[in-house]
Amino acid sequence: MKVSYNWLKNYVAVEEAPEKIAAVLTDAGVAVDAFVSLNEGLEGAVTGKLLSVEPHPNASKLLVCQVDINTQVITIVTGASNVAAGQVVPVGLVGTKLPDGTVLGVADFRGINSYGMLLSADELGIEKKVVPTYQREGIYILPPDTEVGQNVISVFGFDDYCFELDLTPNRADCLSMVGVAWDVAALTGARVKASAGKALGEVVPASTELRVEIQDQKLCPGYLGLVVESVIVQESPLWLQNMLRSVGLRPINNIVDITNFVMWELGQPLHAFDYDKLAGQRIIVRPSVAGETIVTLDGEERKLPEGTLIIADELRPVAVAGVMGSLGSEVTIATKRIVIESALFNLVSIRRTSRLVGLRSDASARFDKGLDPAGVTLALSRAAELIEQLGCGKITASPVGITPDYEPITHLSLRPDRVNSLLGTNLKSVEMQTILARLGFAVLDHGATLAVAVPSRRRDVVHEVDLVEEIGRIHGLEHIPTLSMSGELTQGKLTSRQKMLRTLRRLLVGTGLNEILTLSFYDPAFKEALSLDDSHPWSKAIVLQNPLSRERSALRPSLVPGMIDVLKYNQARQVPGMIAFEIGTAFDALELPIARQPRERLTLSLGAYGVKRGNWLVKNHELDFFHVKGIIETLLPAAAFSTSSYVYLHPGRQADILIDNEVVGVIGEVHPRVDLRERTVVAELDLEKSLSAFSPEPHYTGMRRFLSVERDMAFVVSVTVPVRDVIACVQKAAGNLLQNVTLFDVYVGKNLPQGMVSLALRMEFSKDSGTLNETELSEVIVAIRQAVEASFAAQLRS
Repeated sequence: MKVSYNWLKNYVAVEEAPEKIAAVLTDAGVAVDAFVSLNEGLEGAVTGKLLSVEPHPNASKLLVCQVDINTQVITIVTGASNVAAGQVVPVGLVGTKLPDGTVLGVADFRGINSYGMLLSADELGIEKKVVPTYQREGIYILPPDTEVGQNVISVFGFDDYCFELDLTPNRADCLSMVGVAWDVAALTGARVKASAGKALGEVVPASTELRVEIQDQKLCPGYLGLVVESVIVQESPLWLQNMLRSVGLRPINNIVDITNFVMWELGQPLHAFDYDKLAGQRIIVRPSVAGETIVTLDGEERKLPEGTLIIADELRPVAVAGVMGSLGSEVTIATKRIVIESALFNLVSIRRTSRLVGLRSDASARFDKGLDPAGVTLALSRAAELIEQLGCGKITASPVGITPDYEPITHLSLRPDRVNSLLGTNLKSVEMQTILARLGFAVLDHGATLAVAVPSRRRDVVHEVDLVEEIGRIHGLEHIPTLSMSGELTQGKLTSRQKMLRTLRRLLVGTGLNEILTLSFYDPAFKEALSLDDSHPWSKAIVLQNPLSRERSALRPSLVPGMIDVLKYNQARQVPGMIAFEIGTAFDALELPIARQPRERLTLSLGAYGVKRGNWLVKNHELDFFHVKGIIETLLPAAAFSTSSYVYLHPGRQADILIDNEVVGVIGEVHPRVDLRERTVVAELDLEKSLSAFSPEPHYTGMRRFLSVERDMAFVVSVTVPVRDVIACVQKAAGNLLQNVTLFDVYVGKNLPQGMVSLALRMEFSKDSGTLNETELSEVIVAIRQAVEASFAAQLRS
């Protein structure tokens, strides 16, 4: 938000210097990010009237001008082609300093001395984007009634300063000059003065000149249209142009300039339609239908997403509601009648529309913050007042439409003792009342409490604590005494869960993994890349109402898609190998559409591809399924693995992760249909279920006093028999004598029947009370053999 210091003084009689105003506003929470002078360095230029313009006798492209500067008539030679006798123009005299540092002197142009120069917008130091299009080429032509001999700095309003405010989202009231004036008045003790506007007739739902229809008042709580007759579209007076330029707006014509002026003054956007270009003289506020397009005022044809709130006539859209009008209903020099729109739109709808259409304007920036409903009528009456004041139209009818339904006053109760308790001050009740009154709040003193009436323009003040904040910032935070902390102190520490997660992270990093962090959002189109059907949980992601982009339009149901994206990104950049992990939250919709808070799962994801490079001593190590499985077994020694059939993972190269026969995660190689350059392994663990099995504390087991004995056994079983089931059978049959069992060989091929596999197990036996003898060992071996053969129709391989 840009604020002109001179413009601001129209509403509050401040005597403080602009530097002081910038400082007090910043201290009060209305941050002034930049403070600049509008004079770019021009000195000594005046206004002059061209008495005559004659061709140069010795140069066909030059003109010799006689210029009246009030004190004398001087000769100036120019090459500009847009000058004519009778015009008033800015004149640089001998000794004038231009913004670029040039100091003018007498110049000889082929035998004729030029005692200065006629100035263009660029030479005046006016930024091109705020120069009217008809003034961008040649000399800047001033209105014919401009007084001759005046200092150009005052004529163009260069003796001004511009504040650039960095507003917090709740201070939509400061998106207007009057709103800022209220804060300045409260901080300086001055009074606010603002025009009440022209008194308009009673609002009517329809008239012979205009009909207004609102199809959904939730999207548009109020809409007024005012018909103006006998319109004369022309250049705005210089004072109005100067004010608009001072805040970075380009003057266009008197009608458009009035709507922009009122928007900046009161914070309520207005729009002017050419009345005769509205089909059926009817305005319909409605959502767009599929296939509708509009050519906006910037000349671009835009496709309107279905459901976009628009302003339409009987045939077509004439404006994107709250954002920008159409070229087809634009006010031009030929316009004779106009309709001025003043409306209140749903802020969420405008924000969504602006994003979907890809268009943001000064109007949408105000609507999407939430506006004062009272501004709808006030801004319309102010525009009517200016139209009649400038003589550019006649108002003969009442406004047409619906006024928004709202509470003009919010009634709050304030406890002075509570104010002092929260702020740490010792303010008297009367001081608080004075501060609130300076902000425009009506206050009644009820002794222990104050009854405060908050006007509708302050939409951010809704609770007692908001009043406390207002008193604190206007009183001045620098006036609040600094006190030592008091009260009971407690030591901050991590919970056991936080300690567990910190240990888990450190263990994974120490194991050689990189930690990654991805956004909590998800691309619903990812399910197509993984060939997931609509019944899959990932297809039931929670869609955001206001996403950053299509690729981030839903809450992630799993960390795996984000992990795959990261690994794919690194593969595309030819990183030879990578292994990473992420600990984050996945979101499960309990039902769709959302009616209850979704379940949030703390989840660990792992991902790997390629090789871990070695050195002269250590060989390269492949980052494959078994490497990731080993990490999981390190974290969860009690974990078991069972074959699974997830469609996004490679068949036969995936498994469920189980603890106590409950599935707590999955591991597998990503299916080849996913566009990855390398064989990639991913895993995911539900930490809510598995964290209890994670034991970061080391356990001590004493050395065995007696020697252990190893035996190898190979069983021929069906290829459908899981290895873990065979190992579990061996452990059960051997009892406490079995210390360890390892699968060390798998054979399929010659000398084995079709569909059979040989599993070679290495078993370690020992006991605590002595050395195993041959008889005890033979009994255990026989028990193992019988159990495996009976359970799996297995054969002991010789």
